Amino acid sequence: MSIPLIIVGYSLVFLLFFALSIFVFIIVRRIVLWSRERKLEILSEVLETDILLAMSAPDEGVAHKVAETYSGTPRILTRVVVDYAMTISGPERDRLKLIYDLALKERLLRDIRSHFIHIRLRAIRPFILFVDEEDFPLLLTLMQGNPAVRLAVIDTLSDISHPVLIDWIFQTFAETPEPDLRASMNLMYSLGRKIENHIRPYLNDSMSAPKLGALIEMVGAIPLPSMYDLILEFAGHPDMEVRVRVARALGRLNILVKPVTRALAGLTKDDAWEVQAQALKSLGRLHVTTSLETLRRGMFSPHWHCRRNAGFALANLGGAGLKHLKEIAAQRADRYAADMARMVLEETAFFQPTG
Repeated sequence: MSIPLIIVGYSLVFLLFFALSIFVFIIVRRIVLWSRERKLEILSEVLETDILLAMSAPDEGVAHKVAETYSGTPRILTRVVVDYAMTISGPERDRLKLIYDLALKERLLRDIRSHFIHIRLRAIRPFILFVDEEDFPLLLTLMQGNPAVRLAVIDTLSDISHPVLIDWIFQTFAETPEPDLRASMNLMYSLGRKIENHIRPYLNDSMSAPKLGALIEMVGAIPLPSMYDLILEFAGHPDMEVRVRVARALGRLNILVKPVTRALAGLTKDDAWEVQAQALKSLGRLHVTTSLETLRRGMFSPHWHCRRNAGFALANLGGAGLKHLKEIAAQRADRYAADMARMVLEETAFFQPTG
């Protein structure tokens, strides 16, 4: 047998052995994974039974025993405790909280401060579900960090109702001279309509203009339409930015009542063009058909943003608004108004050039 044939033979044997090794490795790995999953399933079933017994027991002894027994398997314990905590309230939830405090809290607080993003993300939901008052400040720290962590916090807060936590958020916001407005507003927004009764006491003139403007913005962003009457009280606020927020919020609340439309019409005559522009935009957003003349006047404003917002607001009103836009586009007294009308008509696909 020649040397090349020997080499080919050894190569084939090596490849066959390598392929067989890979096959055996895959089979063994599958068996190990299946065995591990099966053990986890059995452990989870036993753990769920033990936790149910702990929640229904007349004393806390069973809960202490569960915490001691399963503290070595924190992932499974966390998953089961969180699943029950999302659906249970009352004394039974207090037992879950006890198990969390005894077996998981210390570990999760360490994980929350971890440098590894996946560890922090895994710890956020159980941490927030059972958060204690002394740990509330950690939430603001998390909201100022990694965007993925921030989103995880917001997602968890949207699923829970924690009155003490909500009170703390607003109290901290009010008492801090210069709070992180972005982090605070993200926290408030994530809570949605749950903040309505908490935000009312803070909407007053004792609040600094930046804070007041942020709260007004929040009312419109969520939105909280039942609070429109409180927002109207600040339509004449001395701070221009607050009036801008009022005009924006009134448009987002989507309430077509006379007090709102009158306030917006008044804001279109504000001394600041920024307020005028936002009020014109909100009138269009609300489809206020009685504001045609107000919006038409806005087209002749010396400020580009006012003309633009008035133009798109007219386009939002349908046929009557388009008629005004075509008339303005055809007039020659104000070429800036005419140019804006033509631009809006073209962008909204309603303009039909004439030969």
